[in-house]
Amino acid sequence: MQNNKGLTLVEIIVAMALLGIIAATFLSALSSHYVFISNTKEITEDAFTAQKDIEEQIKNIKANISEGNSVPGGIQVELFGRDVKGYPIEADINESKMIKTVVADSRMPTFTAPVASNVKLELYIDNTKLTKKHEYAIKPGLNIRSSADVDKKGVFLLNKHEWYVSKPGFHIPIVSTVNIDEDLDYGRLYPLFPNDYEAIPILTESNMMNSSKLQQIRDDYKGRHIIYAITPYAESGKKGKTILSEPVYLSGLPDLDNLILHLDSSLINKEDTNTVRAEGEQLYVKQWTDQSSQNNHFSSNMNNLQPILKEVQYQEDAFVWGKSLSPNSGSALLNITNFTPNEATRNMIFIMVAKGNVQNTSTDIL
Repeated sequence: MQNNKGLTLVEIIVAMALLGIIAATFLSALSSHYVFISNTKEITEDAFTAQKDIEEQIKNIKANISEGNSVPGGIQVELFGRDVKGYPIEADINESKMIKTVVADSRMPTFTAPVASNVKLELYIDNTKLTKKHEYAIKPGLNIRSSADVDKKGVFLLNKHEWYVSKPGFHIPIVSTVNIDEDLDYGRLYPLFPNDYEAIPILTESNMMNSSKLQQIRDDYKGRHIIYAITPYAESGKKGKTILSEPVYLSGLPDLDNLILHLDSSLINKEDTNTVRAEGEQLYVKQWTDQSSQNNHFSSNMNNLQPILKEVQYQEDAFVWGKSLSPNSGSALLNITNFTPNEATRNMIFIMVAKGNVQNTSTDIL
């Protein structure tokens, strides 16, 4: 059998047809690419020409403004919440494209930013709001909610919410900030922001809401303060002022809700004239408020028997401060006026934490 080399007529015709298709496709693509490059070049040249025209117009308008000459066509426009007076100019790039701008007749006013105010931090048990600024850290259902008023000024974008917890060692609740000495008390008796606070990272969020919620109260928040910060932002990216809440205090004690009497000297409010009496810089306790729900308050109307309220460092080798009561001229007497034990309370258990007199150990504590 003879092996003939070469192509048949049919194969030659098919090959020529394929070459024709490839050539036509290649030439078409090359042509389109060339047209695209050519058009891009023209658009670029037109854009630079329009830019040059705009820059010349800007230069002429600024020169006339500087020389005090009248410039026709002034308008009032709003830009990211700012009212700007200026002169509109434009330049054509091509039949469908155009550069437009406004030349201000003076220095542009600053961007407006939203303003936050009236920031509140409130304690809740489930959905019941509490009136006090301290609660047991492990109280079932405890959560902390923030709220704020935000003046949007027509430029509002979003709010940034941040939560912070104080470092260990500050065991006096900030019942009121009215009479706190900012230079002496903060950083010593009470935590100072931001030096004595740590961020709670899982609760740094940004959204359009004016409120946030701390749902999970961790065990290591016991005996520490919680504070909240809100920062509003404008559409222009302008950052508003960060506003802080007053702190709330989470007691490190266990949940003592079942007590019929609960006295804690650290919770005595120095600004409450119904609770304390001032003589110069000395504070005397008229009423030691019962923190249980029984309202079994200790009190005395006799000035010479009202104990002195002191702020003391409980541990010499640790940064731990609190409040304590000490005798007034050697005597102190507070009475419970309406405390009448019944059959249910005949056998009572007392739990007391006290610091004795280290100089005279024989002194009675109770």
